Amino acid sequence: MLRLYNSMTLDLEVFEPKEKEKVKMFTCGPSIYQPTHLGNYRTFLFEDILLRYLEYSGYNVDRTLNFTDIEDKTISEAKKSLTDIFSLTNSCAAKFFVDLDYLEIKEPTYNPRSSTSVAIAVKIIEKLLHNGHAYWYKGNVYFDIRSFKDFGKLGHLNKSDWPAKIRRFHKDTYPGSNWNIGDFVLWHRHRKEEGLSWESSLGRGRPSWNIQDPAMLCDTLGPTVDIWCGGEDNLVRHHDYNIAVMESATGKTLSCFWLHGAHLLVEGKKMS
Repeated sequence: MLRLYNSMTLDLEVFEPKEKEKVKMFTCGPSIYQPTHLGNYRTFLFEDILLRYLEYSGYNVDRTLNFTDIEDKTISEAKKSLTDIFSLTNSCAAKFFVDLDYLEIKEPTYNPRSSTSVAIAVKIIEKLLHNGHAYWYKGNVYFDIRSFKDFGKLGHLNKSDWPAKIRRFHKDTYPGSNWNIGDFVLWHRHRKEEGLSWESSLGRGRPSWNIQDPAMLCDTLGPTVDIWCGGEDNLVRHHDYNIAVMESATGKTLSCFWLHGAHLLVEGKKMS
């Protein structure tokens, strides 16, 4: 595993893409419920430098940069702003590409949204239910982390104090930098007050945050990639969850390399 912090380098001597001279790279994009800030762009800038370096070294790079547009935070912000969810996210998305142009960051090969990949998320969840990695509870679907023996391998989770009783976490995201020691939600049942759900074979509802990236990955690059990038905060409660979902569904290694950019600090605190 590689973690990219301030050095912004990649040793090509240890880099071997699955397809000769072609690299598939997934880069976690912004949650477009508010304008993207400078700390986020620091991560997108290191990813752009990496892409350009790989191209300079003779590789053809297909890059996915996704938009998360249907998570808890989006629903909450739309209600707070008294606006339609997709009016809010479309506005933030347009501003994002203006900023990319200003920073001279290349636009990605693919730019999927969570809301356009719901059908694929449903198919992945169906497979996880079928092979015993997921289960229903009170109208939601949860991932059974005990079913994936390597859970937490990326973030080096210490499972020695794992609780004997099953615990479930219902939200898309949680504050802080600690692990949620328990099963995470994959499918949210329909809640009228949210105003956001889809009809599907799972019933009416919406996919959770940790199933959205796998769905957008499958919609663009396929079930596996050479490089996966994001901010260092994604190491906890996101990328290990993505690994558990996809490797349980496919039996294949999700990504050969994981590169994470450090936070931009302002007066010693993370910019957010």
